[in-house]
Amino acid sequence: MASTVPLHIPRFLSTIGRNRNDGASIKGDSSIVKSPAKRLNRISNSNSRPHPIPPNRTYVNQNKSITILSKNEDLQGLLSFKNDRVVFNEVNWSTLFNKLGRFKGRKDEIVGDERFKVLLEELEEIIDEGTPQAISNVAYSYAVLGVEDDYYFESINDENVIEGILKKGYVQDISNTVWAGSCLGYGMEKWICDLIVEGGRAQEIANTFYSVIQLEQNSQNSIAGKKLAEAIENKGASKLVKFGGGQEIGNVIWSMAQGKLECDGLVKGVAEEAERIVGIAKIMEVRIFDEIF
Repeated sequence: MASTVPLHIPRFLSTIGRNRNDGASIKGDSSIVKSPAKRLNRISNSNSRPHPIPPNRTYVNQNKSITILSKNEDLQGLLSFKNDRVVFNEVNWSTLFNKLGRFKGRKDEIVGDERFKVLLEELEEIIDEGTPQAISNVAYSYAVLGVEDDYYFESINDENVIEGILKKGYVQDISNTVWAGSCLGYGMEKWICDLIVEGGRAQEIANTFYSVIQLEQNSQNSIAGKKLAEAIENKGASKLVKFGGGQEIGNVIWSMAQGKLECDGLVKGVAEEAERIVGIAKIMEVRIFDEIF
């Protein structure tokens, strides 16, 4: 697994969702996975509880064990793995949910298991200590398994969390999180519009859009792609044309075409910019000609 840099997420997250009466629910199922009242309090009290820190080797060995269970297709072992461990860091959480997400053919079995419901109750550790990859892996697994968790997605949809991820440039993590939240019906506009498109970073826009479209090609849900396309058309086309190179612009237009999305504004912007560049070139040619002769 790629190395990641921990995000320092503020403690105000403990106040998010305080008026909620429900916990994580299963998409398409009327049942609710209830979260105990102590769930939100654990973040604010986490500094006062004893938390022994073992050597890094312990976490590494746990990651290896999770991977072995996945290779052996031992779903029961994965569901029980956290219960048998005193300590579990954000990388272990990330790996565990990444592997659980690969059992999407058995999602009904997973989401109905009491051990999985216990895992959902403890997920604030990912948000409180999480890295971009950990946040992304859990979100992606939620989408694959059809698990809705208002607390989780409201927490990671905070601007401070998003900015921390975007600053590190983890494009795959960004696109996976946007796709997952959109598939489950959570508004990811802050991710898509305010910080990705308005930031004007052409490479990031192109790579994120490409990844989102690739993820959605085998899915009937293209909410993330549509919202990203709308954001580019309405706010990002001029910046993309101005600051992006041919490769980035070409990738975005190709991605829009793959997703059967409108890109008239971007194409028009490219055409106008091309005319401007040609016009500048012609002026320079005249000046050079005059200087020579």
